[in-house]
Amino acid sequence: WGNNGWSQLGLGDINNRWTPTQIGTGTNWVSVSGGAGHTLAIKT
Repeated sequence: WGNNGWSQLGLGDINNRWTPTQIGTGTNWVSVSGGAGHTLAIKT
């Protein structure tokens, strides 16, 4: 969740999210990283 001005949350829009929001399924993520200006997630 957080700022999404550049669609960095991977949800297909630019709406900010203020609560945890599921992206995809919860079973096929192998790595997730986030920082002040980036997010990255790798799926199998």
